[in-house]
Amino acid sequence: MDNQRKNIKSDFMGVMDISVILGLSKSVVYRLIHSGELPSYKVGGTIKVKADDFQTYMERCRQG
Repeated sequence: MDNQRKNIKSDFMGVMDISVILGLSKSVVYRLIHSGELPSYKVGGTIKVKADDFQTYMERCRQG
């Protein structure tokens, strides 16, 4: 059960995690979420993004 919880936990990222990775402010990340560019879930008042959805977003942003 603990391994399952760890896997589920690692499948999601917080706004702060994303802002650090991208080097953007939290407000910019919130804008990406509210515009629908970055799908999210609201869990207990906290916004979370699936790691797979973040990866897909990054691939869409890739240039070249």
